[in-house]
Amino acid sequence: MPHIQRVWHANMQVYGADKVWKQLNREGIAIARCTVSDARAPCPLDQVNRVFRADHPNQLWVSCFNHHRLLEPIGYIPPAEAEANYYRQLANQAATPA
Repeated sequence: MPHIQRVWHANMQVYGADKVWKQLNREGIAIARCTVSDARAPCPLDQVNRVFRADHPNQLWVSCFNHHRLLEPIGYIPPAEAEANYYRQLANQAATPA
């Protein structure tokens, strides 16, 4: 339960059960999916809006989106990690003789 709460709070209390579970798996914490589902916290709109009322809302949102938020279409990894993987793959291809 502490890990679930930590991940949920670290991601501005907007992650649902799926993303909390995926993040815990990424951290190497083995936990049953149903455990996260039972502890799922609601995501009220006022908590989401709190992100946009920060001192620098655009910077905070962009940073959160790029470096923390797990996106399903790219394999439940943050966009910044996907971009780093892409450029690493290009560099490896360029370094490999044809």
